[in-house]
Amino acid sequence: MKWIATSFLLAFLIAIAIIIAIFAIALPTGKTEIRIVQEEIYTLQNALSAAKNYITTAAAYSLYQACYDVLRSEEIITDEQQFITELEKEVSKNMAVYTSKEYSFLGGYMVSLPQYNVKIHSERGRIIINLTGDNLVITKKYIGQPISTDVKIEKVGNASINVSTNCYDVFILAMERLNNEKHSIQKKFDDLKEVANTQLVLFIKDVFNEGDVTCKRAFELTVGKSFEDVASAIEEYLSGQIVDPYIKVKKIEARVEPLLVGRSSYVGKDGIARTDIECRYSYIAELNLTVNMPTGDQKYPVWNGTDIAFESLTAQFTSKLDLRKSLEMS
Repeated sequence: MKWIATSFLLAFLIAIAIIIAIFAIALPTGKTEIRIVQEEIYTLQNALSAAKNYITTAAAYSLYQACYDVLRSEEIITDEQQFITELEKEVSKNMAVYTSKEYSFLGGYMVSLPQYNVKIHSERGRIIINLTGDNLVITKKYIGQPISTDVKIEKVGNASINVSTNCYDVFILAMERLNNEKHSIQKKFDDLKEVANTQLVLFIKDVFNEGDVTCKRAFELTVGKSFEDVASAIEEYLSGQIVDPYIKVKKIEARVEPLLVGRSSYVGKDGIARTDIECRYSYIAELNLTVNMPTGDQKYPVWNGTDIAFESLTAQFTSKLDLRKSLEMS
């Protein structure tokens, strides 16, 4: 981050001029006054350097906590962009804890930090946090004769902070495992030929008495099983297809979805009203897959729900898989 900018130099020179003016009024002329003014300037410089270090450290700790929480949230994360968005939200909330109140430097210099907007750029082995906000302000209150005043020095509070962490790597590794498992389940679902000895049928066309004209009834009479029986069989089948030891089925819901393609009603030779119907069916399954994968020896200082401790990052989030299949002719 470039800390010495034109606006800062201008503000700094103005502050120096104000300080010199104050001490020129309040103190007798001599070497003592010069020394005091120089010490004040040096202290202001140190306050700015300390504020910079404070922001850098706060951002790093905010990121550690955000990574720990988001990776273990068990919430549904669909892709990398959503992961980054969730990290940005959590870092913003954590940074607010550090910046919401001003703090005192050496007892007499009040440092006010801006509320930051957070953007994150992720790479293997590191995450870059870009902070944008209002100016950082340091205030010194002077009480004396013949005047009392506040002297403020401001500088641009924006920062770009490079944090070394395996947070992004942990997410990518876990997401790769999830995607491999999802691809495998998708293929098995697409290749499905029968479920619980029930042959899949694309078209069901038959003649029914008028009171029985529903695709569900046609399915039951033709296939010999109810929608609910087939859905349960699909759920049981897919649940048994998970091979990755770090991935479990958190939730699965299957259903049979009918579509009435055509119908025609008529009265038969026997005088009984009948209806020809043609139906199509789809099998639909919705799965939530949860990964629970430990990630090695790297540890970070975080609040673990009980205490502040050094903890490793564990991928423990959920990803959604939606499956749909039009039934094929047996």
